[in-house]
Amino acid sequence: MLSFFPGDDKNAFSEDIENSIEWARNQSRPRFIKTHLGMDFLPSQIHTVKPKIIFSIRNTKDVAVSFYHHMCNLHRMNTSFQNYVDTFLDGTFPPGSYWEYLAHYSKIVEDPNVFILSFEEMKKDFRGVVKNTAKFLEKEISEEQIDELVDFLSFENMKDNKAVNLAPVLENISKIRNDHSTSFLRRGKVGDWVNYINAETSERFDELNEKYSKYELVRRANSSL
Repeated sequence: MLSFFPGDDKNAFSEDIENSIEWARNQSRPRFIKTHLGMDFLPSQIHTVKPKIIFSIRNTKDVAVSFYHHMCNLHRMNTSFQNYVDTFLDGTFPPGSYWEYLAHYSKIVEDPNVFILSFEEMKKDFRGVVKNTAKFLEKEISEEQIDELVDFLSFENMKDNKAVNLAPVLENISKIRNDHSTSFLRRGKVGDWVNYINAETSERFDELNEKYSKYELVRRANSSL
């Protein structure tokens, strides 16, 4: 995973997460690399080598809520949701504007080596998403294998899978804080934003969504709103 550590938070992760760039460089090919970095921070070869890219999107309001809990649980952020969401909306919260992030990746959205997945699609028709992802990756899988993947990759199973639920990291953070950190995988629901975002703030999201609506990923990410 290629990522970033705001502030001095790297100390809380150093025992569990290696140097991500060196880790990726040393992996045997074909490699699977997960990242949240903006397109400008990725190797320039993505425009020439054209590796297969699976880009996952989610509506901006649910992203804001999810990121708030992520920062509180893993990065020791201690502030109200409203204080946080104000900076999320004005683009000053690390790593910057989510709308600009989507706008930059929209430049490659039509490339044949790019496949877009939405969180909402996965919740609505996960089996179809698995089949389409396999097709994009040029993998032939049987109906039985699809059944197995749908079960194995379910949100409930992922919450218990230590390979993805960051349990070792959360345990380390709990020792440092001397408290209990909640699960990395929280609810896995569409539309949880209604429990956090008031009407006035929702309108601010709508204004930004409209402002950036010329970008394909912004439109697709917010199609469920």
